[in-house]
Amino acid sequence: MLDAGDGTDLFIGRWSPGTGEADWGLRPNFASDRIPPNYNNAGYYINEQLDQLFNDALRSPDQDETLRIYAEAQKIIFDDAPWIFLYVPDTIIAKRSELKGITVRATGAVVLTGAWKE
Repeated sequence: MLDAGDGTDLFIGRWSPGTGEADWGLRPNFASDRIPPNYNNAGYYINEQLDQLFNDALRSPDQDETLRIYAEAQKIIFDDAPWIFLYVPDTIIAKRSELKGITVRATGAVVLTGAWKE
């Protein structure tokens, strides 16, 4: 944390859900019940409408409805700006043609389990 001397705190953080799942990407950082010290909502952001959307998305059996709900949640987060979103890093991966069995997940994680060289 950087103390600006006027009561303002600043830090740079990042979050990447290892599951690639929308709820795990949003809820830990923006849900009202995820306030520190036990959780990640370091901005102490509280929005009851957003909390309801998170709960609705988890209960919905319809994938299209779930996607619509998370899109609405993302718009609320973007409009409220509890964080300043600075950048999203690019993941660039290259491999030699004789390397086989390498998997790249949607999250950008490179999985080498089961990889081999011909």
